[in-house]
Amino acid sequence: MSKKKLARMVGVCTIAIMIIVGITILPSCVSSPTPPTYGLEFDGVDDYISLGNATALGFTSQDFTIEAWIKPDNVTRGMQICQRQGWNTDGYRFQTGSSVDLEFFTFQPGENQASRTSSDVLTAGNWCHVAAVRQGASVKIWVDGVDVTTTFGSHIGPAYSASRQTYIGTSYAPEAFNGTISEVRIWNYARTESQIKADMSKELTGTEEGLVGYWKLNEGSGTIAYDSSANDNHGTLEGDPVWFTSGG
Repeated sequence: MSKKKLARMVGVCTIAIMIIVGITILPSCVSSPTPPTYGLEFDGVDDYISLGNATALGFTSQDFTIEAWIKPDNVTRGMQICQRQGWNTDGYRFQTGSSVDLEFFTFQPGENQASRTSSDVLTAGNWCHVAAVRQGASVKIWVDGVDVTTTFGSHIGPAYSASRQTYIGTSYAPEAFNGTISEVRIWNYARTESQIKADMSKELTGTEEGLVGYWKLNEGSGTIAYDSSANDNHGTLEGDPVWFTSGG
């Protein structure tokens, strides 16, 4: 066999090996989402952020998306990440325990409708990115860019009044979030899988289309959580939540 033919065969074999190896190892090279290095720590008792009753944060039959980075100190059922409601009124709440749920409810006479989507996927002390997406009559829950939807109720909630209060970390002690929250985002449309994955490790500009509320929680001090969206729905810290900027 000539040296030229041998060299050609070696080259072909090398390419084939590279392709096979590439196919084998590329999936393992995909990096995990990177958590933020800032946020706000809630004590699970009386810490929360009050966002007022901004109209932009209330939805009727409209699709919407809620996203956040969280690090729960425990996985007790019913810890609120973001909630919009009054006492005995209609609204929605995005909550976590070992599962992640989005609930809709109304207190019209004789009614109490709810929809819940959840999966036991969280671990205490670990950062994760969570997203709840409502699209028409369906709800999906994403954790670190993975669809973990398992079950949901027979009803998607009705209209949500524009006059309801909105909170991060909740204002009710039994449902208070215990842990750290960062990068809370509310969108007025149903985000796709590719959109969630593309942005979950990215700090946004606040001018993205459809972004109606964006609390980075990167202030590091003070009693105001600034809304970086165009709506300027700045929140007031209640209780004594603690800022952190050291990651971990």
